[in-house]
Amino acid sequence: MDIGCGHGSLANCMAEAGAEVLATDIDGDRLKIAQDKNGHSNINYKNIHLNEIPPNQYDLITIFDVLEHVENFQEMLWEAKRIISREGT
Repeated sequence: MDIGCGHGSLANCMAEAGAEVLATDIDGDRLKIAQDKNGHSNINYKNIHLNEIPPNQYDLITIFDVLEHVENFQEMLWEAKRIISREGT
């Protein structure tokens, strides 16, 4: 999972390595750009809030260049901890 995927470059790298990726961003325009630019079939682009995702869903979560743009980044980190699998990183 790539939280705050922006233009999708990190999600694209993960997809090229064979990962199934959920790429999220609160900016719908950026999601559209990311999808147009990085149209891998193994990337699912969604404008979704982290609290809508069931727990223990992802083996890897990336949050790159995002926290400084979030008002309550502690809440985001707690949500990321909740949705990462017990074996995840």
